[in-house]
Amino acid sequence: RLERVWDAVGVGPEDRAAQLAELVDSFQVLCDGKVAEEEALLATFEREIESARDECDSIRRAFGEEDPTQVGAEGAGRDPSSSLAGGGPSLQHEYEELQSRLESLRTARDEARRSLLECRGRAAEGLAALRGTSAEEACASDELADMADVEADLTEGRRMEFARRADGIDSAVDARCHEIVGLVLACQGLIRELEIEPPSVDIVGRSLDDAKIMQSLEDDDDVVAQGGWDQQQQDTSQAGRTLASLRETPTCVGISDSALERLSDRLRELKGEKHRRRVLLGEMGQKINNLWNMLRIPDEDRAKFTGSIRGLGSDTLSKGRAEVQRLEGLKGEMIGKLVKEQRRDIEGLWAETGTGPVERAEFAARYDGLAGDDVTSAVLVEHEEYAERLRARLRKMRPILDLISRREAILEERTELELLQRDPGRLTGRGASKQLMREEKMGNRVKRD
Repeated sequence: RLERVWDAVGVGPEDRAAQLAELVDSFQVLCDGKVAEEEALLATFEREIESARDECDSIRRAFGEEDPTQVGAEGAGRDPSSSLAGGGPSLQHEYEELQSRLESLRTARDEARRSLLECRGRAAEGLAALRGTSAEEACASDELADMADVEADLTEGRRMEFARRADGIDSAVDARCHEIVGLVLACQGLIRELEIEPPSVDIVGRSLDDAKIMQSLEDDDDVVAQGGWDQQQQDTSQAGRTLASLRETPTCVGISDSALERLSDRLRELKGEKHRRRVLLGEMGQKINNLWNMLRIPDEDRAKFTGSIRGLGSDTLSKGRAEVQRLEGLKGEMIGKLVKEQRRDIEGLWAETGTGPVERAEFAARYDGLAGDDVTSAVLVEHEEYAERLRARLRKMRPILDLISRREAILEERTELELLQRDPGRLTGRGASKQLMREEKMGNRVKRD
């Protein structure tokens, strides 16, 4: 057709040759461009295939495969140029097969990662509660350093190890919760018993934790729903009680190491205060009782005071101090009368112990001249102490005095028996038999003693 056109136009041979050469050159350029485009596509396929093969190998190595190079093995041994000669599978087919396999491996990898991340997150949350830090800080700590990598090793053994670590920390959290609940209950009981109003600012010392301690526990709904907890036992039993929060909040102490240490210290303080109050109230009670007896306080007044106090609270301590102060004041008003009563007791004890005149004179010389303001509480105490020494002396002498008294009674009975036996007619009248039996008993006692 081009020849016919050239003939009709009258194009000469030289022009025709030039135009044909130009057409050939243009076609060559077009072919070279197409070849370059297709070669670029080939290189892209080869890069994508190599990248997919490397990713498959990497994932399979993470899962601990013995020979990760088996992924895409069919394509691995093929000469890419063979497809050009019509031999072997095409790059398109190989690429699609690798992508399908890679998608399955990616799904397995993502599932394994999720498992590892879930275990690591659970471990970090538990450790954060135990150490009193954030979950991020716990995750970055040395204690969880072996759980930092969730990429390189996705084997079942690695996943099981993560699960064991997380379960171990969960068990530690459960044990710490049990320990903290026990400490909180013990502290709550003592705070109530000692009637401390949190925050404590009294002789027990200031503790900002007391308010948290009193609000840290709540009912365990599962235990209560199952009927496993008696409401009346809530103040003393751990059953049915759980912490409001594992982390420290304005109303809960949490389970951190710091909370455990503070609760242990607080419990020791409260136990020490309870012991101190017991001792103090015991001494105070003994003093009050002594003053009651000394001042002859009526039983009605004693019962009224006793009924007004309870427990080891600060109110009990205040009432005890007030009663001691009242009795001491009353004692000051009655000091003279009380000294005279003690003096009478001393004189009676002198008689019982056979105290000599020298000791009596020394005592009288010291105190007989006292009158008015000279008769002080100290004088009463000295009289009380002296009387107590005489009583102690009498207690030591009592066995000897009893023997002397018994001896004197026997001597009197023997004298009486001898007088009776001098009367020959005593056994001839009425009641002679009774008289004889009486004399026999008297004679036996005299012989025995």
